[in-house]
Amino acid sequence: MGGLFTLHDLSFAWFHVYTPTERILMNIMTSRERPISTISLVLLAAVCCPALGHAQEGIELVAAERIPGDVFGVSVAISGTTLIVGAGEDNGSGNDTGCAYLFDSSTGTELFRLTASVVSEGGKFGASVGVSGTTAIVGAAGNSELGHRFGAAYLFDTTTGEQLFKLTALDGDVRDQFGSSVSISGNLAIVGSIADDDRGLNSGSAYIFDVTTGQQLLKLTASDGAEGDYFGNTVFLSGSTAIVGAYRNDERGTDSGAAYLFDVTTGEELFKLVASDAAVEDWFGRSVSISGTTVIVGAERDDDSGTSSGSAYLFDSITGQEIFKLTASDASSFKNFGHGVSISGRTAVITTPDAGTYFFDTMTGEELFKLNLPAHGFGYSAAISDRSVIVGAADPGDDDGGDPDLFGSAFLFNDIVDLPACPADLTGEGDLNFLDVSAFLSAFGNQDPVADFEADGSFNFLDVSAFLAAFGAGCP
Repeated sequence: MGGLFTLHDLSFAWFHVYTPTERILMNIMTSRERPISTISLVLLAAVCCPALGHAQEGIELVAAERIPGDVFGVSVAISGTTLIVGAGEDNGSGNDTGCAYLFDSSTGTELFRLTASVVSEGGKFGASVGVSGTTAIVGAAGNSELGHRFGAAYLFDTTTGEQLFKLTALDGDVRDQFGSSVSISGNLAIVGSIADDDRGLNSGSAYIFDVTTGQQLLKLTASDGAEGDYFGNTVFLSGSTAIVGAYRNDERGTDSGAAYLFDVTTGEELFKLVASDAAVEDWFGRSVSISGTTVIVGAERDDDSGTSSGSAYLFDSITGQEIFKLTASDASSFKNFGHGVSISGRTAVITTPDAGTYFFDTMTGEELFKLNLPAHGFGYSAAISDRSVIVGAADPGDDDGGDPDLFGSAFLFNDIVDLPACPADLTGEGDLNFLDVSAFLSAFGNQDPVADFEADGSFNFLDVSAFLAAFGAGCP
């Protein structure tokens, strides 16, 4: 089915992005010689800092079947040339049953409209989404097929739109809200269950599944989990490492928040992350993401620049050490900077609902530019993969159905950064050596997007060939 998209020119900062240092394996190579539907044109304003005249084309994605209140764009994810957008309050099959849409990120064409095989009123299918390669995952935390708000998640083949598996927790219960958050990486998926009661009422949990079989592999809970932590409110999976947010954890005061890193091959908790300057009601852990060895955690109610101005923090996943605290250059009260975060290579994206989306260099902590569009809820969600960014424009708090702005939309920006001057320099040292080869092998083995040199969401010999060609070309 076709989708409506809008093209417009935007001015972006001109800058080079290099991928960050990844885990270094000692399994190395030392020789460089080895081997559409309706289109309408409109002009929208963007705020970029600084604007150096580098124009980029943006695509506005809108569901073909839409009504006000669908909150299309409440969740987004991207992998290679496939992106998914959730519309968790879509009423096409009943009140707030929800749906999700798959798009081709290179053309903006709507590919499939996804719904659960058995819909559930109030299920909010699509309130959380993820995609990796040819598999997508959609959460439906309100699904009541097995009991009130028992919850569910669904796996789909992105090439056919076919539902592969319905995932539920083996020890699930009513009101657990399994599916509150979802993420997928390679053959593994993680699903958050924010109201699971294993370590107290609403302490929360997360589950690891095998994508190829739909089998539950592990259940993750915080070692110090407690009542009301909401562990699993957000999750992200990258290779063998998972991060789980618990934004109501009380480590440094009521609702100061925390996030936990796990090895998903063993279920071992690696680190509990808390902000160095954590304070009451910061909601650290409201959003999380990983790329390589860099972790980002949002704290949208941090008060550094006024009440709920918000912030985000970068951590090293190998050591658990905090690297930088990020805040907006134009921070102010109630911006909720850090509501959403995403990271790919050396670029981090941080959202503020209705106030814009910010881009940062994770190696320096520098704010690169800000993007803002006059679209209701712009910046509610965002995801970055390589040089493509998808930003959701939705506001679940306003779903009365009377305002056309509340249809929801999502904005796709391709090639927003230039190709690295030396793309094979994965360690960012300015030259090529065995460490870059080791970094590539590690990232490739973990199916980390930085190793997807063909940018097609797959990891195969073509990526290896592309990397070796780039390595052989050397640095300027």
